[in-house]
Amino acid sequence: MHTRLINALLKSGVCDVLEKKETPISYQELSKITNVSEIGLHKILRYFSYFNIVSEEKTDFFSKSKYTFLFTKESKYYQIIEMFSSDLFYDIFRSVPESFLNGQTAIPQEFGVKDTWELFNGNTNYKKFKDSMSCITDAAIYDVIENVDFSDSKLIVDLGGSHGDLLEKIIEKYENTVGINFDLEKNHIIGSKEKPKNKKCFRIFHDWSDEECIKILNCISKSMEPGGRIYIFDYLLDSNHYDLDILWFDLKMFHYFNGQERSLEQYKKIFDACSFNIEKVYNFISGGILITKKNNK
Repeated sequence: MHTRLINALLKSGVCDVLEKKETPISYQELSKITNVSEIGLHKILRYFSYFNIVSEEKTDFFSKSKYTFLFTKESKYYQIIEMFSSDLFYDIFRSVPESFLNGQTAIPQEFGVKDTWELFNGNTNYKKFKDSMSCITDAAIYDVIENVDFSDSKLIVDLGGSHGDLLEKIIEKYENTVGINFDLEKNHIIGSKEKPKNKKCFRIFHDWSDEECIKILNCISKSMEPGGRIYIFDYLLDSNHYDLDILWFDLKMFHYFNGQERSLEQYKKIFDACSFNIEKVYNFISGGILITKKNNK
């Protein structure tokens, strides 16, 4: 119900209105501006004031909070919030019990599709998915650029790079590096095509089973020169200190794709099967992990 209320909050446009107001405004007036039911809007605003998404300055009068902007159409996070509170994702979770009780995703059977990715093939769903992935990348770009050294990389390939936002920022900082954004729709080369191939960057493996990850890595290995690196941006499970967000993503990845979040030990087993060594592990991304791997051939 919480995510459906978020969906209602977005559809009402009330956060866009509050963000432009410098003084508190009554829910009755907000109802007139947004053309939303008074009683419904009042209950929604009161509920989200508890989470500080909006502020109730005095009884029945509301104003923006420091988080209100995130729920406006001008926010770069709007797309991801809209997608995960959408009708599609609400319907997707109806088959959660079947997925876990039967040991594999029940989404294809529930929707009559080959796999979950097919649900994103429609024009509307596909655009929302692509835009939301860009939002996730945007949240991590600064940490990646500031903390990871790509200076010795002559060629970087971002596998599943969506719009190519991260790769573009890397190329801006390292002008002598060539970048290839590799995704389903089309590939885009950033920089001079004359630079020799050397290092490549790929993501993300939590959508796939161990067997599929090994196939992907072996395929990648064939196009890499000795010493080439793979940078994987994924969550890392720690059995000594579980993180709720990571556990939640682990559940979602299994329900969506039969995928999973992995521990360092699980990654080691996969890389051992593909002749890759773990070179470095970074924990600077909140709740996430960047694993740098080195081809030992």
